[in-house]
Amino acid sequence: MAKILIADDSPTQVATLANCFTGKDHQVEIVGSGLDALEQTLAESYDLLILDLNLPDMSGLDVCTHYKGKGGQGTVMLVTSRDCLNSLEPPVEAFAPDLYCEKNFKAIEMRVETFLLRLRRKQRIGLTEIK
Repeated sequence: MAKILIADDSPTQVATLANCFTGKDHQVEIVGSGLDALEQTLAESYDLLILDLNLPDMSGLDVCTHYKGKGGQGTVMLVTSRDCLNSLEPPVEAFAPDLYCEKNFKAIEMRVETFLLRLRRKQRIGLTEIK
C-alpha cells in the first residue's frame, strides 16, 4: 500500500484520480491548494505526490522545490495540461519533479501504476520502508 497526496483545485479531476487509487488499497489524501499541499508534505511522509502545476496560491513546481529542499523523499509527479507541458523547459533547479505528465487520467494512472510496481519490488527486497 502506498501513501499518495493529490493536490489539484478541480474537485472533478481530484475525484477521478482518487478513485483510481483508493480502490487499490492505497491511502490517498487530497488538498486543493499549493499551500495546503506544502503543509501536508511537511507534516506527513508520502510515497508519491501528484501536483497540479497550476495550483491556487503556489504552483506545483514551487511545492516540489520546497518539499525536496526540506529533504522530502517521495516521488513527485507534476501534472498539467498538454499546452503547458509542451512549453515547460526542463528545470535546472536541483529540486525538480521526478516526473512530468499531461493531465490525462489514463496516462497518469499508467505512470502511477508503474511507479507503484517499482515501489513494491523495492519493498520486497528491503530497499524501502513499508508504510
